[in-house]
Amino acid sequence: MAREVLAIDFSSAMCGALRERVAANGVANVTVREMDAQELDLPDDHVDVALSSFGAMICPDRTRAIAEMARFTRSSGRLAVSCWQAPPAPGRRSSRRTRCSARCSKSFPSRWSNASR
Repeated sequence: MAREVLAIDFSSAMCGALRERVAANGVANVTVREMDAQELDLPDDHVDVALSSFGAMICPDRTRAIAEMARFTRSSGRLAVSCWQAPPAPGRRSSRRTRCSARCSKSFPSRWSNASR
């Protein structure tokens, strides 16, 4: 099965830089698109894996951006978001994760981990 990567950024400069890097490395399976993470032009249940590395945290409405990622990620897929927010105190749930779960049709894990699964 062919693997494809869709890279999304709000900045045309960042998209341009990535396109140049992709071309310079001869990578054929990467598509770069300029889009707003809070309103993605992608169909529901479209991808198997969605990853945001420090991107959702700079959106004006982080919850909406993560909900959009959940919307276009298949229910059998994986969604990963990294940010600089401090973790909650032991025994407490992240209020952001709770707010995102409430707005998404998909649930988020009750415990975050860096363990391989």
